[in-house]
Amino acid sequence: MVTVGITGGIGTGKSTVAKIFKQLNIPVFDSDLAGKEALEAQDVIDEISSNIGSNVVVENKIDRKKLAAIVFHNIDKLNTLNSIIHPKVGMMFNEFINNHKSTSQYIIKESAILIETKLYKKLDYLIVVTSPTELKISRVMKRNGISREEVESRISNQLPESDKVNLADFIIDNSGEVSVIKQVMSIHDDIIGAKK
Repeated sequence: MVTVGITGGIGTGKSTVAKIFKQLNIPVFDSDLAGKEALEAQDVIDEISSNIGSNVVVENKIDRKKLAAIVFHNIDKLNTLNSIIHPKVGMMFNEFINNHKSTSQYIIKESAILIETKLYKKLDYLIVVTSPTELKISRVMKRNGISREEVESRISNQLPESDKVNLADFIIDNSGEVSVIKQVMSIHDDIIGAKK
């Protein structure tokens, strides 16, 4: 099974790109969604409470806003959270691969931190979605209803876009200057072609 990663910084439009691949009947594993599901597991709730803070657990559920407020400003706590969540998400991804092995030409794994976690090394191809900084900031402010400062803080905690681009097999420019659909179609054709 050919595995393809889609990554990019906050607000670059990874989900938009993933939706286009879905339109081509390519299964997409949404790591963010899987991470949210993992947050509901009792053992994960207990580990987060012990290692990050019991104040993020409200009525035996993780308060994601409280959790985000802590981890986006504390790299050690973020690393702790990742070490709790990633093994769970990894198991979910392996299950996803097994479920699509016989029915798909390739699958996509969408994740904001494929490079930071070194998980891109386990994939066959890496697509990096790029966008100008101002566009990223306005997208996230609008989508999440948060301040410019909050978005800038999150961007500053992420790996620079240039570092991601250097590792990419394919780059999608989501600045609005070039058709994203055409770029996705070209990548799709390249991946299918490489399999023959």
